[in-house]
Amino acid sequence: MSVHENVNKPADDLRERVRETTINDTTMLSTDYCNHLNEVVMMIGMVADMPALLEDACAWQPASYAEHFDASGLSIGPLAIEAYDVCELKYREPFDTTLAKFNQRVVGGCAELVEIVTEGDAEHIAFSANALSMELQGLIDQLGSIIHGALSAEVDEDVDGLSQDDIDALF
Repeated sequence: MSVHENVNKPADDLRERVRETTINDTTMLSTDYCNHLNEVVMMIGMVADMPALLEDACAWQPASYAEHFDASGLSIGPLAIEAYDVCELKYREPFDTTLAKFNQRVVGGCAELVEIVTEGDAEHIAFSANALSMELQGLIDQLGSIIHGALSAEVDEDVDGLSQDDIDALF
């Protein structure tokens, strides 16, 4: 066995172990992580009909990939963490960058929604909550693309959607 073959052996073994799981054997990332993100998007999307959910959305806390899988109770949790540790930078960097953008938008967007809810304009609340929910869903879709290997080298910088100023200008 050559030195090159020996270096790839642990990664090859891990790729074999992730097959038949929700962990992509190319990117070594799992779609199960997106469940954590979908929670807050669903709450924000329902704020128009149930403004009390905004408090829960604002209380939502980001969890790192390892934190999520460590606390998930999923049988693949330890394997997902192990696989993430060997994820190639061409997938991991855009994944981490997009995730950071998502987390920042949740925090900023919830703060914006609190101000809008305080104003009490039901149409503005509905529009803003839906716009934020769609923006966050776009980032989750981008993460899904990275997880599946369709997007690896570049993070789409145009996912931001509407800013609060853009939304306010519509009213």
